[in-house]
Amino acid sequence: DLPLPLQSLEYVLHTVFGVQGIRRITSEIAAIRRTSPSAGAMHPMDAFALAIHVDSLCPGLYHYEADSHSLAMLEAMDRAQARDLARQFVANQEYFASAHVLIIQVARFDRNFWKYPRDKKAYTSVLLDAGHLSQTLYLVATRRRLGAFFTSAINDGDIAERLGLNPSRSA
Repeated sequence: DLPLPLQSLEYVLHTVFGVQGIRRITSEIAAIRRTSPSAGAMHPMDAFALAIHVDSLCPGLYHYEADSHSLAMLEAMDRAQARDLARQFVANQEYFASAHVLIIQVARFDRNFWKYPRDKKAYTSVLLDAGHLSQTLYLVATRRRLGAFFTSAINDGDIAERLGLNPSRSA
């Protein structure tokens, strides 16, 4: 019944998905550093949050802006709407839908494919990055005494549509 402290969510997002440093390679290309490894320092994973019951945060969908460590609101809703959307996102798994917040990892394949356009391992490296981030999230949540879960039993199509993701995005 108690809300998740906003500071806890901010800590998890920054520690797992936040930019810890930037190194300019050229005037147009930069490599970012995070707490988890990434092939070629491409870090192709973005984080979105569906806040349901977080102290001082309006329920709704947010994009985590890793470079500025901020949450950009995409859609505001009330708690009941957020809970219903969570249930929809996790394919009606009630125990996952009761979370305070869902953090949704979204792969941005274009970040890897521009650098490795004909490399058969480019896709595999994105999957490895997702695994590294999930493990980091488990470790960080455990340190903060928070429960965490990952599931692949999700409603991909509805999530992509709701987040406005374009599967044919090239850049």
